[in-house]
Amino acid sequence: TSYPADADGMNRKKRRRIDEKAEQASAAAASFGVRKNNRWRGGEKAVQLEAFAAAAAAAGGDTSATNGTNININSCRSNPKMGSNKKEVATLKNALRNAQLDKRELLLFRKFDYGRQLFFQYLKIQKIMQDSELPLLEATFNTPLPITFRLHATDPRAGVLAARLRDLAARRPNPPVKALAWMPDGQGWQAIGSTKASAVPNRRDKLHPDVFDVVRDGTEAGLLARQEAVSMLPVLVLAPAALCPGSRVLDVCAAPGNKTMQLLERVSPPELTSSGGSVSGVSASGLVVANDAHHLRVKTLQDAIARHCRSTSELQSLVVSCAMGQDIPVPAFTSAVSASAGGGGGGAGDRGKTMMGYDAVLADVPCSGDGTIRKDPDVLRRWHPGGGNALHATQLAVARRAALLVRPGGHLLYSTCSLNPVEDEAVVAGVLTGPGGDQFELVDGAVALGVPGMKHRPGLATWGVAEHVFNSNSNSVRYNNGSSVKNQGSRKVGFKEESQAKKEGSENGSDDDEDKDEDDEEEVSLRWHSSHREASAAGMPAAELTMWPPPPVMAGGGGRGDGGGGGLHLERCARFLPHDQDTGGFFIALLRRRQGPASVVAASNEVEELQQAVNKTRKRAAAKDAAAARATSELPEPVRPLPPGEAAAVASALGLGGGGSGGVCSRLWRGARGTVTLAPLAADLHDLGGVTMASAGVTALVARKVFVKGEHHAASATAAVAAEFPYDFTQAGAEALGSLARKRRVQALPTDLQLMLAARAAGITSSSAGEEQQQQQQQLGTPPCPAKRGEWRWRYSDTPHRST
Repeated sequence: TSYPADADGMNRKKRRRIDEKAEQASAAAASFGVRKNNRWRGGEKAVQLEAFAAAAAAAGGDTSATNGTNININSCRSNPKMGSNKKEVATLKNALRNAQLDKRELLLFRKFDYGRQLFFQYLKIQKIMQDSELPLLEATFNTPLPITFRLHATDPRAGVLAARLRDLAARRPNPPVKALAWMPDGQGWQAIGSTKASAVPNRRDKLHPDVFDVVRDGTEAGLLARQEAVSMLPVLVLAPAALCPGSRVLDVCAAPGNKTMQLLERVSPPELTSSGGSVSGVSASGLVVANDAHHLRVKTLQDAIARHCRSTSELQSLVVSCAMGQDIPVPAFTSAVSASAGGGGGGAGDRGKTMMGYDAVLADVPCSGDGTIRKDPDVLRRWHPGGGNALHATQLAVARRAALLVRPGGHLLYSTCSLNPVEDEAVVAGVLTGPGGDQFELVDGAVALGVPGMKHRPGLATWGVAEHVFNSNSNSVRYNNGSSVKNQGSRKVGFKEESQAKKEGSENGSDDDEDKDEDDEEEVSLRWHSSHREASAAGMPAAELTMWPPPPVMAGGGGRGDGGGGGLHLERCARFLPHDQDTGGFFIALLRRRQGPASVVAASNEVEELQQAVNKTRKRAAAKDAAAARATSELPEPVRPLPPGEAAAVASALGLGGGGSGGVCSRLWRGARGTVTLAPLAADLHDLGGVTMASAGVTALVARKVFVKGEHHAASATAAVAAEFPYDFTQAGAEALGSLARKRRVQALPTDLQLMLAARAAGITSSSAGEEQQQQQQQLGTPPCPAKRGEWRWRYSDTPHRST
């Protein structure tokens, strides 16, 4: 059945259905703004919040200071950028799909070990290492990857764990653990041996029981994390140049979250944030924006951070977003934080300054992963150069976008777990020679400064680009000093073509000839292309001009010490080989954006009003873009502004101070399941632009559960709770807001807590308690007293798995 179409081609029935959903979404967002199971829900909690806001307004609270942003799906329909993410995701998926082996090829690769042959031939021709090192590399690949873990970099409590590990390392003759020599201050450790050797090749050994106890205790205390050794390197290399308390950092591809936790330890050290506080200690409270492109990987990131029990001081500096790395908007921070080259905090003299971009951006981009062969041996069995070729365009797009997000004077760290120069040096060269690349330079000696003693190889100045071919005849191309010979064979032999060739061979030749023909057909080799034009003419998939090395004069410095002046200096990149220090394979390049005269715009007295107007307009546009991004996001419940007036009402009820820009009121946002989050102090979330956030700061308040005896008490109980305060504190919220709140505070003694716990254990409620016990309960603390609603809390918490 066909329906009449509108001018834009959309039929009326579909348009009417979309409009109905948009109206429902806008109405629900205005009343409460909670989306659950992909549906907006209001109801009882909306009534509570409205009653609470009305009560706060009647008491003199300012309910108009906050202007929440409703999500209007209709306004997003006309946005031409709304479909860009889906197109980019589809393009990436198609590129990866074209690079993957089909079922027949995968079977041949695993049966005849083609992946290993191609990989080592590829490394040999690229001259990544000496030919004599290839057997040692192959032997290293056949051994399991050691278990490594690191201690908290800035928490003094980690010293207790370090002492326990040093005692274990001093055991003789077989210590179960040893310190990583290249890791500063004894923060990195590697397990040695096992209690039971594994009979499966490449299977990791088990931890010694004493080491396991240390790892378990450290993880539960948020002081230790298991992490691959080379995965620790990006943050260590970035730290001396760009990381200090108060820095604003973006982790573009953050999942599974190990590097994000490292960044949090550097920009928000607990000893400084706890002493300076979240208000006065501006310089000690930084910002880490952890982003990933897929909502499921975002969930993995959040679970990892929760599993490692990170401290509240660190969580207050964390924002988790979900966006394609190519689409992350450039932030414009306006606060009291300094925009100096060091990226640290500032004083009152820096107020009113606007800084475009982050102090540091870490881009650990998706890659073919041939550096993880020790962890996943199947990577070697199915390896071919097409995987890296297909990812090159995406890696370059993410790296170029990450470069735009760096403020002048800031740093960009690009890294992969691949040894392929098409994914490594080619991407770095593409950033330096692309738009705005003249503003960047590779930092010399970054690895020696960040991880002294860690062996690495300099970057390559030249490399080749290849694809794999199944040979139907003896004509195959071999790469030799940048030149190639024309290949007459096809890239891949199809099912029908190969079957026909085998049939003709069996009819026209002998059995020996047939075996010879089959061997020739099953042989796979590398076909090299000296230029993009030649590769395109040969039909090489995913060929990009930036895959090939720049001219020798432009490359400059040469990775082989061949001189050259004033070029890209790709030799300043660093490649870590598995057999050098018993690790995985990795690649790192640290780039610095040159300081420019327009890096910081100060709001002087003459232009202060104009600057404020510009900031207001920019924030309004950013809020609109963020609302559009949330409306089309795959996240079930993204962080969003509170409904109008509610943030001011919450701040008024808790005595949190003013609701102006930079105040606590502006940091209160709506989280998942109706919670209220306390956003980071280092930046207004509107400064991040149109990006969808999965979480921001700590979950400070959760919607209070209402307990009633019967239906006839429901209305009065709901109204009473709503008029009082419709939220309960979380543990992190009490810690974060405890020093800021001036209301609803109780000074409780240990004896008071013992009294409440004893009453709960005995099943005594406020109605059944004796006269003496009631007097004791009434004397607890100062009003409003927690025992006021103790009857329902104690009854609700009688089950063993719940706490009071």
